[in-house]
Amino acid sequence: MGLLIGMAPFSLYADAVKNKLTPQIISETFNVYDQCHYSSQSTLYNCDCVAEQFIKLRTKNPSGDDIQVFADLAKSKCVDAAPMAGEIYQSCLSDQMLGGTKKQRDAFCTCVGREAGYEYARTRNLTQNVQINTMAKIYKKCDLSRMMDLNN
Repeated sequence: MGLLIGMAPFSLYADAVKNKLTPQIISETFNVYDQCHYSSQSTLYNCDCVAEQFIKLRTKNPSGDDIQVFADLAKSKCVDAAPMAGEIYQSCLSDQMLGGTKKQRDAFCTCVGREAGYEYARTRNLTQNVQINTMAKIYKKCDLSRMMDLNN
């Protein structure tokens, strides 16, 4: 049946005529999976999906030299928005700059987490500039100015 990344056999991603699955591509795919799985941002991506997308992209362009380009493209298709939304929610709750009651902070952070989940699922782009701009829009939408405790 073929080697597995997660539960997906490699053989499913290589067309026997057009797209040759080489030992080099298999090795690169495992490296991309490991980089995803063991990185500090591993909760932001579905690493099985990243490996699957990488192998699809790589077998279609076996002579491509810059493996990181393929890895980045694969990651962009595999943002895991649900854990990200939860992480953003938790981070928001622990923000010492927020004022208001516990109930108000929870409502605000729920809005921030939910909107971040929607936005990242839609854009699937986690570059630093996009993250900064996205979070600025989300904070405005969820009315951050109402939650800032300027008396501290």
